[in-house]
Amino acid sequence: QLEPNLSEESFIRYLFQVEMLQESLEISIKDATSHTKKAFRYYSSNNKAKEYTRNINDCRSIILLSTRVIIQAIGRICRTNLKSKDIYVFVDRRIADRLDFGACNGRIFNCEFLELLNALRTFANERVDVQDEIIQNGAQLKSTRGNKHIMSMLREEWTDNRINCWKQLREMVLTHPTLSSDQFDDKGIAYNFYIEMPSVNDRIFYTQEEDFNNVRVFFAKEPGSREVSAETSKLTALMQFGSLQNYFETHGWATSFSSKKYILSPPLFNNIYCGALGEVVGKELFSKYAGVELLDIEDNDLFEKFDYRVPNSSIFVDFKNWHESSYKESDKEILHIVKKAKDCGCNCVIIANILSNEAWTIRQQSVDGVEVVIIPALLVNEEHPSLVESAWDKIRECIRRYAD
Repeated sequence: QLEPNLSEESFIRYLFQVEMLQESLEISIKDATSHTKKAFRYYSSNNKAKEYTRNINDCRSIILLSTRVIIQAIGRICRTNLKSKDIYVFVDRRIADRLDFGACNGRIFNCEFLELLNALRTFANERVDVQDEIIQNGAQLKSTRGNKHIMSMLREEWTDNRINCWKQLREMVLTHPTLSSDQFDDKGIAYNFYIEMPSVNDRIFYTQEEDFNNVRVFFAKEPGSREVSAETSKLTALMQFGSLQNYFETHGWATSFSSKKYILSPPLFNNIYCGALGEVVGKELFSKYAGVELLDIEDNDLFEKFDYRVPNSSIFVDFKNWHESSYKESDKEILHIVKKAKDCGCNCVIIANILSNEAWTIRQQSVDGVEVVIIPALLVNEEHPSLVESAWDKIRECIRRYAD
């Protein structure tokens, strides 16, 4: 029990219990963090901590532990050959909430414990089936840890092995945004990044804070929640343009989110899938409408600074899959782009959003000898996606100007 002025032994034991309950998915990351913070405050004799959402004494593991203690206590009555004809057990009826009646079903107990169970059932509060809560807590834990893994990959230096792992992850999400139980691999990418759903579905909902370091996952729409789905990634709309669906099918990439048991976690969806979707669509559009076969960036020192480079030119290209209807890079972001451009030795950078609801104004500026061209939309989505001709005119102009 968490009380002010915790002893060191109680403090350590409590933190251990919180960690175990988080790992068993019986409490969420948010609740575990709140419990841990409060334990530290109590340990330092500060009893002004904010209340947490879930009391760990209500978790099933703790209730199972108390159930075992009660079973053992009543069981001691049987350890004699001289039992009284009448056995009286005095019990606080609140113990009903410390018993897991489901765990006691179908097992053989002495008659005294069975009488106790029957007497306490009247006072037991109904408990919600914990399975859905466990799945939800597991989804949130996997989302937070998956995001940290992705961010660590982006922060560290790129090696051949890291680049290969990144490409495998990118190919995996494009091919399988959802997975069946048979497709799920508990030793690979799926285990670390994909979320189990209570039943087969093609979408989940979520909220996030601190750039996906705090994610809450829902299996039904909640007020203010966002969505992991084919629609919000723009995949559904993009598959209606030209031959993109045939292009995806040729490469074995999914053209929709099929209803299955597992789905991309929100960080994987936002940080990997939507970006990868924009990259492969952008590359194909450049091939068809600018007559340019963009080249992958293979240099480890330059990997992921931009998506592609235009052959026989000093142009690098970065594709975006923005959700905003109109996007403007801040001056700080422009300076960051220019710095990366100088690292790559290029004179022109094209930042191109794939699809928007409107053909917003192209922004172009020269900073420290680098031309930065920001194109808010290559395609505009009205009734069906269509080309933004002014965007492609600007791209062709850049290619002519900066060709070697």
